Amino acid sequence: MAEKKKYKVIQRIEKTVTTTVEIIEDNDLVIPPMIKGYDYPMMMTLCPRCAHEYYDLSDHIIRRVNPYQLYKDTCNKCHVRNGWDYFIYSRSEDDEYDD
Repeated sequence: MAEKKKYKVIQRIEKTVTTTVEIIEDNDLVIPPMIKGYDYPMMMTLCPRCAHEYYDLSDHIIRRVNPYQLYKDTCNKCHVRNGWDYFIYSRSEDDEYDD
């Protein structure tokens, strides 16, 4: 009985990893027009409190990596609470992006 549970857990992990990798690959290939002028994203796991710090900044864009992510991980910033994986785009320093 325990072997069946382990097998199902492994299957769920593999499915989640495959979905996440596909989303990351898609985001690396196509950067939406509203994100042009920003550097390539940094991926971080953030709890809601730490994520709101990035939402409030005008020179950053924050997006969930996988909106269908099932399990939370420990926050990379505070190391206390659990959160989701996010891409964080910061404004590029290049002159070619200036309006």
